[in-house]
Amino acid sequence: MNSLTIFSMTILVATTLAAPFAVPPPLLPPGFDELLPSESKQKLMELHLNRDLTFEQRREAIEQVFDELPQEILAKLPLPPGLERLPEEHKQKFRNLQMDRSMTAVDRHNKVKEMVSQLPEELQQVVNPPAGIPPMVRGFPSRPPPGFEAIVGPSVFKQLVKVHESTDLTVPEKKNMIDLIMRQVPRAQLEKLPLPPGFDLLPFEAIQRVRAIFTNFEINWDERHRLVMNFIQQLPREQRRLLRPSPPPFIMELPVEVREQIEDIFDDVALSPPERFHKMRLVFQSLPEEMKARLPPLPDKMPPPPPMMTSL
Repeated sequence: MNSLTIFSMTILVATTLAAPFAVPPPLLPPGFDELLPSESKQKLMELHLNRDLTFEQRREAIEQVFDELPQEILAKLPLPPGLERLPEEHKQKFRNLQMDRSMTAVDRHNKVKEMVSQLPEELQQVVNPPAGIPPMVRGFPSRPPPGFEAIVGPSVFKQLVKVHESTDLTVPEKKNMIDLIMRQVPRAQLEKLPLPPGFDLLPFEAIQRVRAIFTNFEINWDERHRLVMNFIQQLPREQRRLLRPSPPPFIMELPVEVREQIEDIFDDVALSPPERFHKMRLVFQSLPEEMKARLPPLPDKMPPPPPMMTSL
């Protein structure tokens, strides 16, 4: 089967790495929704909801959907975060590879690995940051949040995009520069900025409190992050659950009692991220073999936190 492994894995990451919570995550990664035809999006939705498929079956079916797309659409689809952070001339080489329908999925995957290994060392670290560096470097958002451009205006938005896309700035430098840019935005516009998913479902008073934190650019990013995390941990359990992504399909296939164990792990605010990861792994390892066969491969070590965030 000719397939587009990088694109299919981008979709799978977007739908299977979400933690088990209550608000549905977007089915498609940023940049895909506006480019894919309605028919393709419908097929992906059906695959997303089909609980009879194993992880590998779902991956192969997603690859088939991408295999059927016209070349002009494939050429525009964003690459995964690691490759998307490369300079344009290198990104184009990976895009060309993904549009080569003469290659099998395995051949294409091996070729991607070979191409990454041939990059200069500093660019290899952009794609695959070494484990010893701060986790925030992994997957720093390549674009400002959706909805920002219409509110902050094109001039400010272009400044933000330039910072997000920079491969020369460190994460602390990016945070500081973004704060400096956002301080130019009038308070009336800051009040209109969209909150992260789930926060808009909180009671009105809670929304006002957290919005005041998110839009306070007089304090630095790390202090805002600390205040937001404290705010979340003080919320009632049912409100904390509103801020988490919805369960991916493989979680919904598990028995109710197993899903409740997972919910309890994420509800325990006393757990550190490594402790939470260890408990989750123990739950998955205790499952019968036929259930394990439907799970995606489990990492041996705790993955880095989502971009600019720690586990909720």
